[in-house]
Amino acid sequence: MIQYDAILVLGTSIKKSLFKERVENAKTLYDKGIAKRIIFSGRWWGGLAKRPYTTEADAMTKYALSLGIPRSDIMIERKSLNTIGNFHFSKKLLESANIKKLVIITHHSHMPKTKFLARKILGTSYFLHFHVSGTTGIAKFGHCGLRQTKTYFKLINDGDDIAITKLLQGHPFYSHYRNF
Repeated sequence: MIQYDAILVLGTSIKKSLFKERVENAKTLYDKGIAKRIIFSGRWWGGLAKRPYTTEADAMTKYALSLGIPRSDIMIERKSLNTIGNFHFSKKLLESANIKKLVIITHHSHMPKTKFLARKILGTSYFLHFHVSGTTGIAKFGHCGLRQTKTYFKLINDGDDIAITKLLQGHPFYSHYRNF
């Protein structure tokens, strides 16, 4: 019955119910046998004035464990500070675990940007399915939209890890990172 290698849950604020909705959606898919592993991605949004007490990925993992998902079926990405980072740093996990078929969970208003970035960063060797999580609204303050994101990536070919790493190295959120 397993149709995908993993479910990738993109990070979101741990102050609101969005992260719980995403984890609950992942658990539903996991319980149906859609995938055998779940990846929780996200440190926190890099534009925050004050850093949270925990990462988004760790908060989602803690909640997933409380719902009964075994720790052995969870992978964690804790470096990303935005959606670009979610895909870039998760790609390293995907490659190390030979994951090629992926369900990606995010909110409906984030979906167009998510679909664009997934293809742009992961490249064409992945089979992707996108799953909308919940009905809760999401704030757009401080986040760049799809048009700006496309402009940002217009000279980058799909899956070009070198160009994407260089782009992240020049991004203000990641200026202090040394290991990409």
